[in-house]
Amino acid sequence: METIARLPAAIRGSRPFVLLLLMDADEVYSGEIELVAAQLLNKGLAYFGVWGPECIRVRGVFERSMERLEDAVEHELPQVSCVSHEDDNVQDTVWEFLNIYWPGEEFENPRWIAAVVKDKKLAARVQALLADTERV
Repeated sequence: METIARLPAAIRGSRPFVLLLLMDADEVYSGEIELVAAQLLNKGLAYFGVWGPECIRVRGVFERSMERLEDAVEHELPQVSCVSHEDDNVQDTVWEFLNIYWPGEEFENPRWIAAVVKDKKLAARVQALLADTERV
């Protein structure tokens, strides 16, 4: 996918989802990330992981978006875990995505979605890793 802004529209259906976002966020404004985070949370985001340059900042923006959403509805929302993989390679990150990411019990029957922004070579590598990585 060419931009992070297209991600919410690409996720269809009403089931909760676990998301691994792989991107270089160096040139992506925090405001754009925050808008996407809010849309994903409203679509059923249950667990969020991010890999790539500036992934710590992206995770922080997602966490702040969750806090703002909870404040807006004035009651406690289901806990969405966030993790960044600033020191991990892609292979280890995909393995963790498939084997360690697990949302809380309140998220029934989640689906796992990996999204790569603006890097076709990385997208092909992630697709191959997803196909070859065994779940334990």
